[in-house]
Amino acid sequence: MAKDWIERINPDVLTKVLTGLLIGVVLMAFAAVALYLYQFHGHFAQDQGTWGQFGDYIGGVLNPLVSSIALLGLLLTVLMQRKDLRAADQEAVKARETRSIDLALRLEERFDSKAVVIARRAAAKQLQNFNDVETRSDATLVTSDPRWTDVDDIMNFFETVGTVTRLGHVDQALAYHFFFPWLNLYWQGARRYIDAQRSLSPAVVWKDAEWLYRVLCSQERELNGGKRLTWTEAEFKEFINEEATLSD
Repeated sequence: MAKDWIERINPDVLTKVLTGLLIGVVLMAFAAVALYLYQFHGHFAQDQGTWGQFGDYIGGVLNPLVSSIALLGLLLTVLMQRKDLRAADQEAVKARETRSIDLALRLEERFDSKAVVIARRAAAKQLQNFNDVETRSDATLVTSDPRWTDVDDIMNFFETVGTVTRLGHVDQALAYHFFFPWLNLYWQGARRYIDAQRSLSPAVVWKDAEWLYRVLCSQERELNGGKRLTWTEAEFKEFINEEATLSD
């Protein structure tokens, strides 16, 4: 409540009030001295006691105003500091948003670069071939098959996106906007390969990519009334075919 009350005070109005009080103090000081001199016919006292009484008189007249000015001055200082901090926070937020957008655009540019497009095309073809025979009882997954190398490259790219997003360098909403459809495609399409790679490594492979996948799936559910849109077989084949036929 106190914070809300302070926030409602206009620093400009408070500055004007302080200025008025300062002028009032000066005028009252002159008035008090003038009244004192008028009352005692302009004669200066010769003994110390009388000067002490004069000091008490001036202090009694001016001290309440001076105390009020000191309090209001402190309040103005606090308000100005808060204003400066708020402005600094806003600038920091804008700078962070700008950096986030810039990094997301550079990641998108990299994703659409010739080298990555070639890798995407090859990875999609490998997923096409593997998923076409996956339902066969004798289907096996050989992780050492060099055709999985391009899938590794794409998953490594999403690992990078996941890392910078987890660390706050890219906003999650931007990551969703730029990369979710492709992450969703490759994560689901390469799920068996990912599990196979993890079974061979003591470390968790593509941990940040999985974190990003789960976070973006949560956003997908929020945008679709609590339901995450999953690929139908036809949609999966259509999308992966588009990837497999990308032009450089």
